[in-house]
Amino acid sequence: MDAKKDITILTDFYTEGPVIDSNGNIYVTNLLGKEILKYDGDNEFSVWATCTSPNGQFISSNQEHFICNSLEGSIERFDQHGNHMETYFQGQVDGHLVACPNDLWIGDQGMYFTDSVRYAGAVLFIDKSRETSVIANQLDYPNGIVFDKKRNCLYVAESYKNRIIKINLNQPNHPVSTLVKLPSHPSADEARNLPDGLFLEEDGKLWIAHYGMRQYHCYDIEEQRLDSFDSQITRCSNIYVNDDCIVLTGGEGEPGPGRVRIIQRGKSAADETQKISKLTLGTVALGLPYVVFDDNLPVAKSSASDIIQKAYQAGITAFDTAREYGTAESLLGNLIEQDQLRDAVIISKFKWSNEACHDDEKALVEALASVRASLQQLKLSKLPICLFHMVSSFDVQSVKGILPKVFARLKELNLIEKAGVSVDHPLEIRHFIDDDIYSAFQIPINILDHRLTSTNLWKELVDRKKTIFVRSIYLKGLLLQDPDHLTGNLVEAKPFLKSLSAIAVDAHMSISQLCFSYIRDMEGVTSVLIGPDKEEQLMENISLENGPEIPKDTLNKITTLFAEVPEHLLTPRLWKM
Repeated sequence: MDAKKDITILTDFYTEGPVIDSNGNIYVTNLLGKEILKYDGDNEFSVWATCTSPNGQFISSNQEHFICNSLEGSIERFDQHGNHMETYFQGQVDGHLVACPNDLWIGDQGMYFTDSVRYAGAVLFIDKSRETSVIANQLDYPNGIVFDKKRNCLYVAESYKNRIIKINLNQPNHPVSTLVKLPSHPSADEARNLPDGLFLEEDGKLWIAHYGMRQYHCYDIEEQRLDSFDSQITRCSNIYVNDDCIVLTGGEGEPGPGRVRIIQRGKSAADETQKISKLTLGTVALGLPYVVFDDNLPVAKSSASDIIQKAYQAGITAFDTAREYGTAESLLGNLIEQDQLRDAVIISKFKWSNEACHDDEKALVEALASVRASLQQLKLSKLPICLFHMVSSFDVQSVKGILPKVFARLKELNLIEKAGVSVDHPLEIRHFIDDDIYSAFQIPINILDHRLTSTNLWKELVDRKKTIFVRSIYLKGLLLQDPDHLTGNLVEAKPFLKSLSAIAVDAHMSISQLCFSYIRDMEGVTSVLIGPDKEEQLMENISLENGPEIPKDTLNKITTLFAEVPEHLLTPRLWKM
């Protein structure tokens, strides 16, 4: 297996059915690609076997593979070398015609599997002598299935009810109850929910792939606690977990392209699976009047709190704030105190006075006061990511000399986990990139701004595996304005905005999607920072996250047309409106 911590492999077809054999080999299926794939390492899969429509997969104790052949209504059996042995099952069970076997689980007692049908789906059983029976029926698209040996019950993802059900096998009629109701997509579209594959660890942690939510969850059955993570796969279909790794399957849609994500892990470190979401919610506009091209009216506290909660429910786990953002830190802190933002990654910032740039002691005193005040407002004992807010008027050489010592002290005091810098100008990165104390950077970049990305500095930043947050992707809203309504020195932006509009039309995208996709798909970008002050803006950005990629010829056109945009147009503090 690759030694990388977290890798994602692109495949031609949407993927399903992840399993790992006793030798550590990873296998996945692609239902519409008609293949069972084996991971060869180095980000490559090869065809291990073929099947008409392979879906859920289970490896038995003797290393045989059993495959749900969904479109044929059958279950197929393969030996450990990929040779097809037989059609293990096809047909009816107690008058129920199996239409679409989806997932299965095999143990000493036999095989349990799901038949995925709307409203009339079923869970079925085949014992060792191949006698069959219906375990539960009239389910609304039963999907992933696992067996809990300790409690003698089944857990099944009932997709269109957006829940995990428990089927009690201790009683003859196998009563069905809700184990856990899952978070719903803010759009209220049931197709954006749909829990899919399941995996149960021996310690009672139930892992859930949440197809429509772009998430995967870990549900602690004993503690009845649900932790949610960003799958980084638009449609996350299934999950497999062992001591070494987590394997996620799915893709951008069906039939494809597909994705397989492999996250290396430690058995006792489920928290290591937590990732910064691809979107980060910026809170400046929620805490004070901020927007340039809008009404500048602050959002009511209740509305701001609703926006934060809806973002979290939609899978956003990273929240950017600062001491200077008005009530933003206290808004987050109130929700954290109410346990509404469990395991969220909070990024906050501090800066110091001009005098502190030349005084080590003053810099430390001001930094400590700011960070401690942030922790108090945020109701945290330790800040996950702490950034220094670099101001262009600061003496950068002085900052460069003092800041590492300040961050080292903050870490010694256990006040922060990770340190970094939020730069004012993209090229300020050059002053901080070489110091290993900085693991995260926040940088203003947009589709017109190639000052950093056109240099070797960007490649160096990416190669060093730094956490990169990109902000100002719409250039404070300028990129979304009507070119004919610009005033002051922004009139000079008119030809660039018209070119941007023409490119968007040619690419069959909205301007906002073009701007978003450009940053989202840029190599090395960890998370795109968005700053909505209204729920509608939040939902639009969430929808943009799942939008199309920009064609390669369009990317080349962007690079050419926007190679020399004037500095004052790219720098909001130089605008004269």
